[in-house]
Amino acid sequence: MLYSYHRTHTNSLVLYHFVGSPAHSTDYMNVLHRFMLEIKNQCPAITEDVPSTATNLQKKLPQV
Repeated sequence: MLYSYHRTHTNSLVLYHFVGSPAHSTDYMNVLHRFMLEIKNQCPAITEDVPSTATNLQKKLPQV
C-alpha cells in the first residue's frame, strides 16, 4: 500500500518509522527530532537548525 501511494504521489514526503527493540525508537522526542531532520533534509528551503533538546523541540514544533 505504501509503495502504491508513493508511486502515485511522487511529490509527497513519506517518513518511515519502525518501532523495534532499541529504546530510542519509542521515545517520542527522538522520533520528532528524527522526523524534523528528515523534513529539513528533503526541503532545501529550510535553513534553520533542528533543535537538539526536548525543551527546544517542544518550543519549535508549533512553529513548523
